[in-house]
Amino acid sequence: MEVVLERLVIHFNDLYGDSKKSFLEEAGRRYFLLYLKPIINGTGNYYIEAQTRNMEHTDVIIDYNGEQFIVKLKLWRGDAYNERGEEQLSGYLHHYHLKKGYMSLQLGTGYF
Repeated sequence: MEVVLERLVIHFNDLYGDSKKSFLEEAGRRYFLLYLKPIINGTGNYYIEAQTRNMEHTDVIIDYNGEQFIVKLKLWRGDAYNERGEEQLSGYLHHYHLKKGYMSLQLGTGYF
């Protein structure tokens, strides 16, 4: 998953890095899923805003090649907002009994 996220950042910045348009969190999720779909095609699946048993929401859960990954997508809105995102991700990892998750930050005026 690290390689997928790293390559996404490179490709996206190559295509849209100089854009001056503001960026919406929902758009980032859609671009990520468009990028992810051909990678996991036939070997996995993803769930958007999956709901845990205690009624919390995660951004994207990916089942791929027998492994499960949780990816939290956030717009950058400062350190406090980022810390809340990390706490949410930590809770999701605990709930799914996973040790590692991923958080991709998107700049409010740029991409990833």
